[in-house]
Amino acid sequence: MASPNLLPVDMKIKVFVYGTLMPGECNHQAYCHRQIEPPTLGYVLGQIYHLQYFGYPALAIGEDRVWGYCLTFPPGFSLEHLDSLEDYQPGRSPQENVYDRCWAEIFDPQDQVMTEAWLYRMDSRKIEQYGGIYLPHGRWSGKL
Repeated sequence: MASPNLLPVDMKIKVFVYGTLMPGECNHQAYCHRQIEPPTLGYVLGQIYHLQYFGYPALAIGEDRVWGYCLTFPPGFSLEHLDSLEDYQPGRSPQENVYDRCWAEIFDPQDQVMTEAWLYRMDSRKIEQYGGIYLPHGRWSGKL
C-alpha cells in the first residue's frame, strides 16, 4: 500500500464514505459537492456500528465488508472541511479526536482492489462508549 504522504500533489484525492457523506444522505451535498467523478460503490474491511444517540455510523477495525462509496475530489482538495465534520485534527492525540483519518484499500463488488483512499475510523472503545449497535450486514443508512 502506498503511503499517502508520498502521493504526487497533482493526484486526485479519494475518500471512502459509509455514512452521512454517502450520496442521498444528509451531509453529502454540503460536503461533497466538489467531486469530479461519479461516486463508486465499494467496500472496506472493518465493522460498522450505528451510534444511536448521534444518528450516524462508526467504522472500526475488523474483517466484515463495510459498504459505501469512493468519492474523488480534484488534486489539491483540502480535507479540512471533512476533518472538521468528523472531529479529526491531524496532530491531536487519538484520544481527543472522535475519528481517525486512515489510508485503506477499497474493494469493488467483485472483491478486487479498486483503489486506495482516505477514510474515517473510530476506536472500538469509543464506539462502545457511544452506544454503538453492530450492523452485521455491513451497511448503514440514515433511515435506520
